Amino acid sequence: LQVREQFKRDLSYVSSVKSFEDNASVRSVLSYSVSATTAAKKATRFADTPFTVEVTRTIVLLPEEQMPSLPYDPRVGVFHFSKTSFANDNAWAKNVSYAQRWRLEAGKPIVFYVDPAFPESWKPFIKKGIEVWQKAFDAIGIENAIVARDFPEDDPQFDPDNLKYNCVRYSASTSPNAMGPMWYDPRSGEILAANVSVNHNVIRMIQLWRFVQTAAADPRVRGEILPQDVLDESLAYVVSHEIGHSLG
Repeated sequence: LQVREQFKRDLSYVSSVKSFEDNASVRSVLSYSVSATTAAKKATRFADTPFTVEVTRTIVLLPEEQMPSLPYDPRVGVFHFSKTSFANDNAWAKNVSYAQRWRLEAGKPIVFYVDPAFPESWKPFIKKGIEVWQKAFDAIGIENAIVARDFPEDDPQFDPDNLKYNCVRYSASTSPNAMGPMWYDPRSGEILAANVSVNHNVIRMIQLWRFVQTAAADPRVRGEILPQDVLDESLAYVVSHEIGHSLG
């Protein structure tokens, strides 16, 4: 499809602003008129269709103490970003890549807060998917480097829109997916925060994955509904996968 959109300024507005210690969150309602044609035959699929989204943008104050950059090694499977290096001599400009990583300090674990909106039966396995990563950190000598906690009920300062809190959020969406984005300091590659989103219909994705990938060897997954133990272990796997993205 070839999609074209026209922004509707008169139908768009800022719906809320939140200010925190080192970041601010601005939520906006943005409206568009969208048209689409089929690329091959230029046939119109839809024209001037109203489309509205709610968008949250965050502005964050970067750390005063910049973490040293770590050059990216392609033999190590981590996320990375690039900068353009302009040499002072006669060499040409080139891209230089650096790893994205957390600043790990003793006694300061990476905490992921679990949304109370998740179905109760999911929560133990959401937490399991987070804390399974402790084994990897233990192997390099960092104990209890990542922990799962419920949204705090006794902390009036807690707000999941505050970028300093890493959250695993429930989304009442029919899209069969989950996502694990993170935000990093563009100067150094230090990961500042992460937010995993798990859609309700991730259950549908799990059903398809387990059937297509394992049904030949696992008779448990050949029915229309997965057994509870298979669903539980698969949900923990999906969360651990997204947490892996969040860890870089």
